[in-house]
Amino acid sequence: MLSKKLAIQLQGVILLLKLDFCLSAFEGNPKAKSATGAADLVEISIETSIANATSMGSLITSLLDKKRIGIFARNCLEDCSELYSLAGSNLRRGGKAFEGKDFGTANIELTAAMDAPITCEDGFKEKGLVSPLTKENKNFFQLTAIPLVFMKMVQE
Repeated sequence: MLSKKLAIQLQGVILLLKLDFCLSAFEGNPKAKSATGAADLVEISIETSIANATSMGSLITSLLDKKRIGIFARNCLEDCSELYSLAGSNLRRGGKAFEGKDFGTANIELTAAMDAPITCEDGFKEKGLVSPLTKENKNFFQLTAIPLVFMKMVQE
């Protein structure tokens, strides 16, 4: 079965979003069911991304609580924790900017949040380690791309 993908070009970069992932991000969210346009979906997807950044922080904390974690892996996880904390702040600022129709600032903040999973993964790779967060990092990247796609639609 072929996975449908949504492609959008933002700042010269083409983002590929898996359509089924995008739909599942809204599934079960009552706000999504009552959304009347792309602007509502931007706000809902930002909220979802913020919640995911918070969940990532909790997951990382639980991994750090394990006694048998090496020093390099611990350092990487601590870096990832900080990155996701910053991503949550970026997403909140991006949401406020979007509400104020400051699309340029919103785009910068949301794009900055997308750096967290990439930088987190890179930290493990640089140490020659396998990240225990690869799946979650990929999901977060996709989640944070969703509001950018809908914001582009609002601007057109």
